[in-house]
Amino acid sequence: MDVGASRPRHAPEPLALARCTPAERDRVYALVVMTFPTIWASVLLDRLPTELGSLAAACTRLGVDATPMREGWLALPGGFLAMLSPAPYPEDLLVHPGALEVPARAHTAVLHLSGGGDEAERMMLESITQEVREGRVPSKTTRFQKVERLVEHVRALAPLGPGVVLPLASHRYVPAEAWPATEGAGETFGLFVTIGRAGDVLQTRGMSVFAVSECACATLHPAETAPRLFDVAFEVAWRGHTPREGGVFEAFVDREVPPCELTPVLPDLLWIGDPHDPAGAIALHDAAVRAQARTVFAAPALFDDPGASGDVASITMHGALEGPRRAMTVGLARLPRAEGPVELITTSPALSAHAGFALGQVAALLAANPDALGPYHRVAIETLAPAGLAGVVIWPSGHLQLGGRVIALWELLPITPEELAAFRAGGQEAWMDHVEDTNGFEALQARWCGAR
Repeated sequence: MDVGASRPRHAPEPLALARCTPAERDRVYALVVMTFPTIWASVLLDRLPTELGSLAAACTRLGVDATPMREGWLALPGGFLAMLSPAPYPEDLLVHPGALEVPARAHTAVLHLSGGGDEAERMMLESITQEVREGRVPSKTTRFQKVERLVEHVRALAPLGPGVVLPLASHRYVPAEAWPATEGAGETFGLFVTIGRAGDVLQTRGMSVFAVSECACATLHPAETAPRLFDVAFEVAWRGHTPREGGVFEAFVDREVPPCELTPVLPDLLWIGDPHDPAGAIALHDAAVRAQARTVFAAPALFDDPGASGDVASITMHGALEGPRRAMTVGLARLPRAEGPVELITTSPALSAHAGFALGQVAALLAANPDALGPYHRVAIETLAPAGLAGVVIWPSGHLQLGGRVIALWELLPITPEELAAFRAGGQEAWMDHVEDTNGFEALQARWCGAR
């Protein structure tokens, strides 16, 4: 470990969460309605249409009436919108280590589909709290019904290419021939929602398409717990039920299983089980950190690397369709530090194994001695040599706010062997000044992908 300069500096990209004033919210809303809404499904296309009209005609021939709009989008039946992207889906999001399947052949363009104007209801969650009585199944929420209509559209359009990607479900790829040919609420739900594991935490991914919270629980027996978590999440989506101050959730999917206690943790995370037992409290904290990071990064979690430093921290990868990819440790914030809790992050243009490895190495140092490192310290990592790198510099990059706790985020910026040698000769201060003056953070972040 090397120690460098430590005077205050600016973050490469502030990630702090702040409460917006009503005027700021109005400006944000005005911006949102002018841009394409959240993408629910992406149909891969074998050919790039010559114009929007020809794409609309192709959709109509497949049974989905499509009308070109002035904004350059297509209007589909049921209030759906479609937008053509003249580039392939980002490859690193399709072939990441957590991918269930990958496309069997190349594609040239993508047709993104969204719920259109109904996206506004994401801020006004449906709350159906009627009791589930014996023999009576509650009606589906309008959101669930809309997702079922989306499945019908995608089923018709899937033959346009090799398959369909579901961004909110960790960019899950479903081949065209595997897209369900029969209707079914459970089958629809299973397409859009996946269950990921990080340490002893199981958490759903993709519930936002149903406008309800994600569900999480702690478990040592995932084979037994995962089906139960899936059933409860299905009922949450089916009924649109989000408990405000806790409550008992009676799952109609399987009446042989006792009711599950749901505890709100964050606006987009529900906890199943007892959050007060020691193991549950740890898992609850880490799940809340992951949920908050997903919100701040504006990107779904792709996959989890179980164990950056034993039982202390894991690594979660995040990726949006556009913008940088981020990897983050989860667990270090539980360690007692004199200067307050911290987690590590890396930022890169694409998913990078080198970035994740560096996170694990620095996390191991902090796990052994939480106060050993600080902002602007440098860490030499010899095993990064195959990537042309020699180590990292720790740079403060905003924070997460978890209730009343503030968790600092430290970004690891990669450095070359030449730079490390210069730092040891006293040149780190000048290097940091240059990076700051030229805003050279993106160039440094690109090094994780081999670009120097």
